[in-house]
Amino acid sequence: MEVPENRKWINNRVDSHKNITEEFEIGVDEFIKFALEQDVNNIGRGDIRCPCKKCKCLKFESPITVKTHLCRKGFMIDYYHWTNHGEDIPPIPPVVVNHSYYGSSGQREMFDNYEKLVMDAAGPDIGNYLEQEGQDEGDTMEEEPNEEAQKLCINTYEHNLKSISY
Repeated sequence: MEVPENRKWINNRVDSHKNITEEFEIGVDEFIKFALEQDVNNIGRGDIRCPCKKCKCLKFESPITVKTHLCRKGFMIDYYHWTNHGEDIPPIPPVVVNHSYYGSSGQREMFDNYEKLVMDAAGPDIGNYLEQEGQDEGDTMEEEPNEEAQKLCINTYEHNLKSISY
């Protein structure tokens, strides 16, 4: 996981003399302030989830205890987005791959959610098929349903007529 620029301090806990860095201490204080501000419903009753390597956000602790744990043990691995403390996950931009269903335009947004779901499941080759089909739109023609499908439609229609009461 790539470390966001504003959270690089998380990996800079101690200096060469094993002392807590000023950058880390300031960052921890900002974290605690943020976490306390997010608890608008006072669920923690003044305590916050401790994201240290030992507690891993499973325990609620006082802000002083959380600061002590973080200074002694550090943050749990890859906790750069404070989602357990009310921070939103940053959006992940879509990756556009050549010759995928994005087509040559690279515009995934033009598809609705269901089309995206089907195309994700169908795999990257569906893009070539869709582009070819789009170019041949003038050559398409509708075909009548086969005999079995026609019978099913007629039976369903007749059944629905019988079930309607006036």
